[in-house]
Amino acid sequence: DHHITQGRFVTAALSWLAVSQGLVGSPTHGKALHTQVHRLQLTMADESKKGDAEQKDVSTSIMDKKRAPNRLIVDEAASGNDDNSVVAMHNDRMTELGLFRGDTVLLKGKRGKETVCLVLADDTVDAGSIRMNKCVRKNLRVRLSDLVTVNPCPDLPYGERVHVLPIDDTIEGVTGNLFDAYLEPYFKMAYRPIKKGDLFIVRENMH
Repeated sequence: DHHITQGRFVTAALSWLAVSQGLVGSPTHGKALHTQVHRLQLTMADESKKGDAEQKDVSTSIMDKKRAPNRLIVDEAASGNDDNSVVAMHNDRMTELGLFRGDTVLLKGKRGKETVCLVLADDTVDAGSIRMNKCVRKNLRVRLSDLVTVNPCPDLPYGERVHVLPIDDTIEGVTGNLFDAYLEPYFKMAYRPIKKGDLFIVRENMH
């Protein structure tokens, strides 16, 4: 036990001090011994505080090192920028990561889930955060306040075709040509990075 060991150390130290200084059996034995106890306790208390402070500094340093600049906290997308293909970051953080407005980034969430998006600068975003909509969060299997990893993805090839399947319960009662009403407006004349396995919401006649 730490306290018992500490107590034994105090007793041993005081016995040595009393013998070495000729205090045992002298009239001043009690007073001098009390003074030595007080000094020793103060010294040990100071060392304990110093050790706690050093341990706290080390812990903080380790946490800071673990949080790489490309590890960002997930935040909700702004109301005017709720797009399945876009994330927003603070301009300073984009500069730090070597990113420019409109660059493609590879996002990595939980359980190795990845997706690709375009990044836009938004100085209202906290420097340690990244804004994305619910659709992007679902593809990454993350929630608000989770951490994601952001990396540049400059060599994304252009897709010649994409195979898109609707989810059954989302097209119940929907009639007409799904391609003309939904997919063509979503992809036509738009640069939309997409990764195999992504889920996304498309609204009718989306522009």
